[in-house]
Amino acid sequence: MTKLELLHEISERTGIERRDVTAAVEACFLIIKEKVAKGEEINIRGFGTFLCKKRKPKIARDIKKGEPIILPEKNMPVFKASDIFIDMMKKL
Repeated sequence: MTKLELLHEISERTGIERRDVTAAVEACFLIIKEKVAKGEEINIRGFGTFLCKKRKPKIARDIKKGEPIILPEKNMPVFKASDIFIDMMKKL
């Protein structure tokens, strides 16, 4: 499902015009990105948690040269599904 399809389905289910749905969803996505980028967690009960985790530095291999390279530590956005969401997936 694409974002456009999601917006269309939300609009159909709620009866709210698609431009209003688009504004609300875009604002929601922007808030999540801003808060996670600042290191805050966004916990949506029954759905999951968006958070930022620090990935440790690791050794990788340069494919062209075959030499090892060190990838530095970096922050990665992570989504952790709630138990309710996970249980729902098991029933499929």
